[in-house]
Amino acid sequence: MLRMDQSNGLDHDIGTTAPLMAAELQSDQHGPAEVSRIFAGTKEYCLKCMAHGHILRQSGAHRLLSRGCTKCPADERVLAGLDDA
Repeated sequence: MLRMDQSNGLDHDIGTTAPLMAAELQSDQHGPAEVSRIFAGTKEYCLKCMAHGHILRQSGAHRLLSRGCTKCPADERVLAGLDDA
């Protein structure tokens, strides 16, 4: 889940594990998101699509599962090609 990791300091933040998604993070009413303190999970964050500029709130887990912006056609989603062979 997107959460603060207080446990062991391992590099599981989205800046390390999902740098393309981290680049889509936007500031919201709570202020700027600290990429090093956000983990893929259920908390929603404001994300700006790199393909077409759509802005929406999604959890990191949903963004990764949908392979990018859900407003974009599946073949145009920026995260779609990450693990394609």
